[in-house]
Amino acid sequence: MGEEIGFASGALLGPAALGSLAKAVQKRAGNAPPDEGPYWFYVEQPTPLLALDEYREVGEITPGSWYLAKGTYGDWIHASTEQSTAEGWIPGWAAKRAPS
Repeated sequence: MGEEIGFASGALLGPAALGSLAKAVQKRAGNAPPDEGPYWFYVEQPTPLLALDEYREVGEITPGSWYLAKGTYGDWIHASTEQSTAEGWIPGWAAKRAPS
């Protein structure tokens, strides 16, 4: 898996990100509990939402809305879009939480 994968949004995922995503997918598929969640978050820049089971975009998380993190698995967040029209993975670094 020594390659990058590009998405329609222009985002690139390198080997390290793909490796950590594969671990998150396996952990969730094995019904392991999330590291934390659920919680609400926002993003500061458009972020591709990746399918739960493969490396393809199923949507986009955009600034200006709150989104539900269903769970955090390692470096990745299982998230859903507004009105839950799509769900998938975003990198954890992209999500910002409200100050508590």
